Amino acid sequence: MPMKAQQRIKLSPAVLRLAGIKAASPDAKAFLESAVAGRALGMQDATTDRYGRIVAVVSVQGEPQSLEDGLLQAGMAFVYPATDDAHLDSWCESEHAARLAKRGFWRDHLDVAASDAENLYGQYGFIVGTVTNTERVKNKVYVTFGTDRGAGLTLMIAAHNLRAFKKQGLDALSWQGKTMRVRGWIKHDSTPAIILTDPHQVEVIK
Repeated sequence: MPMKAQQRIKLSPAVLRLAGIKAASPDAKAFLESAVAGRALGMQDATTDRYGRIVAVVSVQGEPQSLEDGLLQAGMAFVYPATDDAHLDSWCESEHAARLAKRGFWRDHLDVAASDAENLYGQYGFIVGTVTNTERVKNKVYVTFGTDRGAGLTLMIAAHNLRAFKKQGLDALSWQGKTMRVRGWIKHDSTPAIILTDPHQVEVIK
């Protein structure tokens, strides 16, 4: 199921965006409004994105967990690994628990088959399928789902990002024959394609 909205908090005159996640449920807004109303916020690892928004791991003063964790555990958000963040491992665990318990967004969520990825052009989605081929061509690794490069889905990993995958025990060239779940923006590149920049975008199912 594609998702577009990112979870934000308006802090006049700035906008605060929660790091590492995307909202996945209309209940996320009410959750945040209730959690932050009249309370002081703490920010960790704050940066500014290209739109001038503050991006940070956010917590309510006095609460043990971040707002990101709260939303993930309730199934109101999913992990959106746009940057290399030290919190991603624990956030993925929170998301996984919510998915297994079918909480919130995960109650009705269905992954999209790799053969149907073309239906998600320009959208962010969760794709599942079996890898049929892997190859390195110059400075990129290509991972193919489908009978050839013109069908199914292709994952592309730039060589300079491979180290991050290997640190997580993931060797893209060994994925042939494995069933995987992948998340990302679906682009058109002669075939549906996802550019992988972070190992948390992929999950080996079997």
